[in-house]
Amino acid sequence: MIWLASFPRSGNTFFRNILYEVYGLESSTFHKDPDYFLDAKYDSFPFVKTHLLPSGIEPSDPDIPVVYIIRDGRDTLCSMAHHRKDIVAPGSDYYENLKAAIFAEKGTFFGGWSENVNRWLERASIVIRYEDLLTDPIQAAERLRKITDLPTPDPSRLPSFQEMKFGIPKYGSGRDRPISENEKKDLARKNFRKGKAGSWKKEMPEELQDLFWSLHGSTMLRLGYQHDGSIIRPDSEFDHPVLEKLGIGSPPKPEKKYKILLEANKMETEDNDGVKRYVAGLIHGLIPLAFNENSKWHFD
Repeated sequence: MIWLASFPRSGNTFFRNILYEVYGLESSTFHKDPDYFLDAKYDSFPFVKTHLLPSGIEPSDPDIPVVYIIRDGRDTLCSMAHHRKDIVAPGSDYYENLKAAIFAEKGTFFGGWSENVNRWLERASIVIRYEDLLTDPIQAAERLRKITDLPTPDPSRLPSFQEMKFGIPKYGSGRDRPISENEKKDLARKNFRKGKAGSWKKEMPEELQDLFWSLHGSTMLRLGYQHDGSIIRPDSEFDHPVLEKLGIGSPPKPEKKYKILLEANKMETEDNDGVKRYVAGLIHGLIPLAFNENSKWHFD
């Protein structure tokens, strides 16, 4: 099996339908919600969807490959606030839902957007952008060949987002549940809401945009998501593992390395004054550079 992980509303169900229709691969879901159905042998499926943090999954075997789907956090949380208002808690206030999702107090909302993303980034073998799924679903899916043998795709069966929204797709419509056809179509319309990027610009009030960025901006930048909504290449020095997992690749080895000598005698002292704390913080911040084989910096 392969874990198909994501923060909710990041395109996981969309991707599962692509794997099913184009490659003929079924998937299951793992969760710990007693109010929802769980396959007795979910781990026998080739892919298993989850939104839980890595510490909460079963089986927890670290050798099981992970594909993580990432989406601009602002779009994700706006979609989650709508989903709660429309399905989870009908009639609830969209603004309050959105604010609560941004704060994610006491580890609610699957740990919070940044916590969920950063924990899974460490664990994932492959990271797929939701925005890339929208642009070229098959190309995004083909990246899985790095960790598994995929069947030959049938592009003629590729469903569009609109076909999922207004049809009865395998996943996201309750197709296998004992409900009416109209109920299945209604559920699909609610689950597949817009299928585009950048909706947060109209759906997230400006004061909540500022709040979101103050809490999650560093994680956004780590993945290349910019404040203005554009997406750029993540920093090749500090975020080189993210580049590889996104399939962008590492930067070439530099022709010349700059040698930096750190005066760090304070690290041998038993006290914890301001100088030691500063040096410790500096060293911690430089760790990504020190472990980047293609970094242009060398520290002693």
